[in-house]
Amino acid sequence: MRAVLIVNPNATSTTPAGRDLLAHALESRVKLTVAHTDHRGHAIEIGRDAVRDGVDVLIVHGGDGTVNEVVNGILGEAGPGEPAPAV
Repeated sequence: MRAVLIVNPNATSTTPAGRDLLAHALESRVKLTVAHTDHRGHAIEIGRDAVRDGVDVLIVHGGDGTVNEVVNGILGEAGPGEPAPAV
């Protein structure tokens, strides 16, 4: 199973220690890629790319704005009836 951990380092709910702990726990279960957002709208791009790449799961480590962007990226790319990653 392929997964992407999307981290918004500017979100108040995230810390480097939390990110590292989460990534370490996930790496034992899935083939993990970690992506950091670096500008507004970047999580939309990451979500869109994940759909194109056939990623199975997206894990969001950030605030509600980051989750919103990821979902919008997925919905903007996956067509009706097409598979989309779990969030």
